[in-house]
Amino acid sequence: MLDSDKQALLSALKAVEELHFQNIALETLLEFHRVPNWKVRSRELASSKDLQPELRAIFHTLYEELEHEPDFSVIRAFLLSLPTGKPN
Repeated sequence: MLDSDKQALLSALKAVEELHFQNIALETLLEFHRVPNWKVRSRELASSKDLQPELRAIFHTLYEELEHEPDFSVIRAFLLSLPTGKPN
């Protein structure tokens, strides 16, 4: 594995870690403020096919590519192509 591939994988893992902590913080706030049915609504949004179809299509393409070519270079190219910017 090349150093650039290791950096891309590390960036992906850091992003997943950050999102995990953000989710925990959000859940804590929603529970604290007693927002009704937030768990049900969250599940509905996550399963919605209308929610961010372009982003869903991007991830679907990644999964297909990984099935045919399970390589870190595919993940690296994916991370670099995301519209939110390049990994650190």
